[in-house]
Amino acid sequence: MKLLSSRILAMSSFYLLLSGAKLDAQVAESVTAENFGDVTTAYSGNPTTLYAVVTINGAPAGENDVVGIFVGSELRGKQAVIVGGGIAGLNAQIRHPGGTETVTFKVYDDSEKLVYPVTSTITINNNGSKVGSFDGSFVVAASGSAP
Repeated sequence: MKLLSSRILAMSSFYLLLSGAKLDAQVAESVTAENFGDVTTAYSGNPTTLYAVVTINGAPAGENDVVGIFVGSELRGKQAVIVGGGIAGLNAQIRHPGGTETVTFKVYDDSEKLVYPVTSTITINNNGSKVGSFDGSFVVAASGSAP
């Protein structure tokens, strides 16, 4: 019996190894209001302009929702979502000193009072450039469950 239990345990471990690690679902942060803070004023050069579609759990973001744009923990841009024609769009300025930087996002859902994480990132490397499009080729896709 002990040998059988050892084999079952070994086979179970093998199947778990083959199935890969499971990622925990993202959890949104409950807040009373948008809490991203003030955009840095440290970089006065030509900002990068970002155009994107914004979704929350696969649905278009709503009026008064806000996208926070970060490099590391520094807030480099913040913009309310523009809703029109069934599309939630973002037309935002990203402040940066030049050089290559990785940009991350968070989305504040005003109707639910939640801040959702966004797993996608972009890389910017030129002041004054334009990145993205309203055609859906770049989506700030926030997702998560309520806490």
